Amino acid sequence: GRGLLKVRLGGSLSRIVTVNGSDCELKEVVIVDGTGKISVTLWDRFVSQAENGKSYSFKELSTRERDGSIRLCTGPTSAIEQIDDLEVPEGGGGGDGSKALF
Repeated sequence: GRGLLKVRLGGSLSRIVTVNGSDCELKEVVIVDGTGKISVTLWDRFVSQAENGKSYSFKELSTRERDGSIRLCTGPTSAIEQIDDLEVPEGGGGGDGSKALF
């Protein structure tokens, strides 16, 4: 699927983790649209492609469940393209009004 979303929140800086014996870079972000927000794990080449406060079209993200929460993840077939800025309510459609962190 394809969605037009804005990167609004960020967690920590990117970090290196070992997956199946290989070092991989990841960064946790939150993306928002007019209906809400969701956590996204950006892997490797996608870590540097998404910046806080900018709007993107995300394609071919996968879903994961962790600690009872659904999140999205980039994968080998994912694509991220910057688009014209989207007007998104603070907090993403009635969220908690959190401010940008990264």
